[in-house]
Amino acid sequence: MYVYPIAIAGGFILVGVEGSGKSVEAFLYNPKILIFLGITLLLLVPACYYGARWMYNYAYGKHLKNLKLSIDELSENE
Repeated sequence: MYVYPIAIAGGFILVGVEGSGKSVEAFLYNPKILIFLGITLLLLVPACYYGARWMYNYAYGKHLKNLKLSIDELSENE
């Protein structure tokens, strides 16, 4: 959760500087850019968090259900 804002801000600044051809200071001096950066952070941080949770459950959910069923079966046999 703490890595998402750093990655998003870094990517935003890197792509913006490369696209505009300006230095980092000149790119971030524009107030509109800072507003867009804030909006991007507010939108993408929760989206990345919930997207990662969904992908984790999609990838490992079947295995976790099977593991829970196996553990429940072993518990009943004791």
